Amino acid sequence: MAYLLHMICDAISGSINWLHPSGNFIWGDYYVDPIYWIPLDVVCFLTTYYLFRIAPLRKKIRGKIENPS
Repeated sequence: MAYLLHMICDAISGSINWLHPSGNFIWGDYYVDPIYWIPLDVVCFLTTYYLFRIAPLRKKIRGKIENPS
């Protein structure tokens, strides 16, 4: 999953050769200006952290509060 997401991020921040070394299929463009790469990385990291760490924890705590058995 991490490899696929890395390839997608590379595709929107430049261009990559998906079939390297067996082919020459270059895909992507500079959809994101290089000045925004680090802020975009921070936003992606914080979103992933929230989705996989904080959201399940909040759901677990909320379940214990509603059903204190």
